[in-house]
Amino acid sequence: MILGVGGFAIGVALTALFRDYFPRRVLMQPGDLAALLGVVVIVCLLGSALSVRAAVKIDAARALGG
Repeated sequence: MILGVGGFAIGVALTALFRDYFPRRVLMQPGDLAALLGVVVIVCLLGSALSVRAAVKIDAARALGG
């Protein structure tokens, strides 16, 4: 979650910092940014849930080589 939200924040900051150097501009409204942040959070939660589910299925003794 920290990597996803951190990456989103870095991306928004870099976009704001360098937007004047590109010939075409994309206007990002606050609602668009909020929706994009929501998508990032949902994808991070889904990825975490699937990883935890896969880890729970593995037998601990077998995973540790015992």
